[in-house]
Amino acid sequence: MTSGPGGLIRGFRWLTKPGMKRFVVLPILGNMLIFALASMLLFFALELAMDRWLPEDVSWLRYLLFPLAAVAMLIASLFSFTLLANLLLGPFLGALSAKVWRELGREMPEVPYGGMWSEFRFDLGIELRRLGYSLLCLLGVFLLGFVPIVQLIAAPLGVLVGAWLLAFEFVAHPLGPYRLSLAEQLRFLREHRWMALGFGLATMGALLVPLLNLAVVPAAAAGMTILTHERFRPA
Repeated sequence: MTSGPGGLIRGFRWLTKPGMKRFVVLPILGNMLIFALASMLLFFALELAMDRWLPEDVSWLRYLLFPLAAVAMLIASLFSFTLLANLLLGPFLGALSAKVWRELGREMPEVPYGGMWSEFRFDLGIELRRLGYSLLCLLGVFLLGFVPIVQLIAAPLGVLVGAWLLAFEFVAHPLGPYRLSLAEQLRFLREHRWMALGFGLATMGALLVPLLNLAVVPAAAAGMTILTHERFRPA
């Protein structure tokens, strides 16, 4: 059975398969656009903060602090940008996941149609609860950073929480058509927690590699579909 990191590697390989181009081009272009806009906003905000809070008599510190702060913020923001890209590119990534699912020899179920408004409310409700869960987890790690002694584990815990949340985001694409609740999706990940954490950590590592990170979102969607296909058995 494929490991979590192995799933991401297979996801990258799937992007090069014949017939995958039309499912991959739009997510990659959308991911590039989101990263470009977010990076511009990030550096603009950092420049503004330096102008506002750095005293003029120590302005020479800008040349030291700016690169360090920029790298730290960029690494932290890559996770947030990926969650945003996963949300905004959801329909395209869902189509990619369905294509991989079919190529693996199993058809995804048809989503029961209860009217456009009904479907929209269901999807919106799931994604809002998913967002709320992610924010609560991140807030918990952030608050731990202010607790003496306990704050020593905040950084490594934050990495593990980030990995878990990435798996939680990407598992939505292969499990979405089964109309599983958020609790059921979380139960699936808990049953395969080492796979989920391995996948999330590998995805976080790939996000730090220039150019490769532009294809991480579609590769992760394909990779999580492969991992889910091997482990998920609908009732």
